Amino acid sequence: MDGENPVNSRMLLRGGVVADGVGTTVQPADVLIEGPVITAVGRVDVPPGECAVIDLAAGSVVCPGFIDAHAHAEGPLLASGRLDGALAQGVTTLVVGQDGQSWIGANAATAHYLNRYFTPVNGALEPVRDFGVADFAEAVTGRLVQNVAVLASQGTIRHNVTGMASGPLSEAERAAARREVEKALAEGAVGLSSGLDYLPSRFGATGEVAELARPLADAGRPYVSHLRGYGPDVRAGLDELVAVGTGAGVRVHASHLWGEPADIQAAITAADEAGVAVTFDMYFYRRSSTILAQLLLPPEVLQRVWILRKFLNELNPVEAMEFLITKMSDTKTNKKFLESMNQ
Repeated sequence: MDGENPVNSRMLLRGGVVADGVGTTVQPADVLIEGPVITAVGRVDVPPGECAVIDLAAGSVVCPGFIDAHAHAEGPLLASGRLDGALAQGVTTLVVGQDGQSWIGANAATAHYLNRYFTPVNGALEPVRDFGVADFAEAVTGRLVQNVAVLASQGTIRHNVTGMASGPLSEAERAAARREVEKALAEGAVGLSSGLDYLPSRFGATGEVAELARPLADAGRPYVSHLRGYGPDVRAGLDELVAVGTGAGVRVHASHLWGEPADIQAAITAADEAGVAVTFDMYFYRRSSTILAQLLLPPEVLQRVWILRKFLNELNPVEAMEFLITKMSDTKTNKKFLESMNQ
């Protein structure tokens, strides 16, 4: 109902150009919609008054909703059940849980960490709490305007198991992490993501990630990765992706892929020869976006920033502020301040 006016469940979109998403051509056609179902495509004649008729502007394209294969929308979806900017562009399906860093699937300690580290990307989980895939599903049931698929997040699971420890997972920790992957899949996750530029996701070596990804094989789900290398390092990044696929026996997907076409083609050809199915998504502009420090800071400086983040994450806000004030008082430059992170 819209006020006191009933909403007609039949709607005719007239005069558009239809792209059905199956073939490679378009055709002028009308589209008749009855409730949630498209019942006719072509030349559609209906008696006056039997349905709402929308005469489309010349050249309007009628097509299925778009799928955003790499969305950071957890916060808006939890708050309002929709991502307005995407919806305005015709995106009707969102895949979240990207880059190995999502508070969907996090315990309270991991959610606290991600609220500090990744809030500008995914939004914050408030109040901080254990929040599994099933908890997210329960929270948004009946409220979603768009279709949503959730990936389990390797970095989140790693933090759940061992916090910000940078060393390899022990055998017991790997088993615990695999159980978390299995639990997420049982609760509806459609795959496993990693973000090998981010913390703690990048602490996972290839063999460790492959072991975590093995439950995907029985479920028929993919491993999806923000690669460890793009641009000049894209071949190495894709080779690692394929190595995970080989080790886990699963198909793999590269997120926001970019680099030299020859390097990408060579890696995909090698994957085909190894029997690993590779897909990828790409932005339609030249570069992706990420946390600025990942791109601007030299590796040795970035390492010290990671040490600082790890240390601050273990403090409450007051303790963290006091620590920073003391450290900055004892050092005269940013360089000296960061060098002290090794001490």
